[in-house]
Amino acid sequence: MLVLEDESVVGEVLVRILGRLAERIDVAPTMAAARALLAAGRRYHLLLVDKNLPDGSGIDFVREALVVDPGSLAIVVTAYPSTESLAAAIGAGAWGYLTKPFRRIDTVTEEIRAANERRARGEPPVMPA
Repeated sequence: MLVLEDESVVGEVLVRILGRLAERIDVAPTMAAARALLAAGRRYHLLLVDKNLPDGSGIDFVREALVVDPGSLAIVVTAYPSTESLAAAIGAGAWGYLTKPFRRIDTVTEEIRAANERRARGEPPVMPA
């Protein structure tokens, strides 16, 4: 898994939550760091990507990452949800859209499971909260 999150505390929480789901979790605080991981040949089943990053839009990163590895499941995370960013996330290829702060600790794992199931059934990528 790749967690692209610029807030270190949120990144640490996500690693703790996701640690049960994956043996390897890479955390990148910027798009540049995440791009470097992809350029080094890292591939990920799951991309959990913050929408607003210091060096660009996480939605743009999702689009780029899915060109490199179209099999990845991308979920966009944002503290500033909007209909426009939801549409942009879907357009970029995201299968999930989460808002921060998370209402419950299991919100993240539930969305990952639901996104995987939607993709497997051929349903639309995201379900707005």
